[in-house]
Amino acid sequence: MNKNDIQSEILQFETEIDEDGNIHYSQEEFRKLKQVGFEKVTIKIFGLSKKAARSLNFDSELFETIKEKQGLPESVVLEFLNSKGSIKSETLKNKLTNISY
Repeated sequence: MNKNDIQSEILQFETEIDEDGNIHYSQEEFRKLKQVGFEKVTIKIFGLSKKAARSLNFDSELFETIKEKQGLPESVVLEFLNSKGSIKSETLKNKLTNISY
């Protein structure tokens, strides 16, 4: 698939992750997709930004400070903290704490 191709949602499902890390889904739905010509699918994982930040061991105070001072949605803050080359947590925390508006 070309990155410029317009993508449309074809199938959506919600599932639990079991203790072994497995997910359960309808293989029949994927068989139907294969029968009509789909060769590849992209799976995206969605969750709550604050919960993801805690799970990734980001400082919750830092998360809230960035969100409030910059007026950003939680998803953008999480993306920033998770990005490559982001400033180390303590350094960024000190810089944000000393910002005056």
